Amino acid sequence: MISYKTKLNHLNDRTKGYTQALTDHKIAADKTLIKKVSLNHDATEITAAVKSLLSTPSVDAILFASNRIALHALKYIQQTGIKIPDQVELIGFDESEVFDFFQPQLSYVKQPMHQLGQTATELLMDIITQNKKEQLVFVPSELIKRGSTSSASGRTSSQPSPKERE
Repeated sequence: MISYKTKLNHLNDRTKGYTQALTDHKIAADKTLIKKVSLNHDATEITAAVKSLLSTPSVDAILFASNRIALHALKYIQQTGIKIPDQVELIGFDESEVFDFFQPQLSYVKQPMHQLGQTATELLMDIITQNKKEQLVFVPSELIKRGSTSSASGRTSSQPSPKERE
């Protein structure tokens, strides 16, 4: 996974969700495989993070915590000639039309933006008008599988994984 070094809750929650998903599936969360890049030098740091992850034999997929990270990573990966999803599978976070121009198209975690905006407005109005306290709300997301993940490209679990094909 590649995310930002930040105090922004939504990005840190994505990293927590990633590690929790690994734990839920009885996979040890290796902190060395969670790369954090700075906002100031993100292009060069993203490239370095991708290189590091791709050089790790156990890595067969990368999750990007933001569209900006995904964009820089995809540019680098396309230059290397690495075959997606055969050699590495990729998943972004949030939908963006820019990813329609990459082949194969990027799989991503879709957030219900309309529902998020409506819920945030309702909570804010409750805080203002009724003096209510802030509250934590979870809104479900959805994985949109496209060509950058093997299940979207037709590989089934009985077929070899990307690393087994090497």
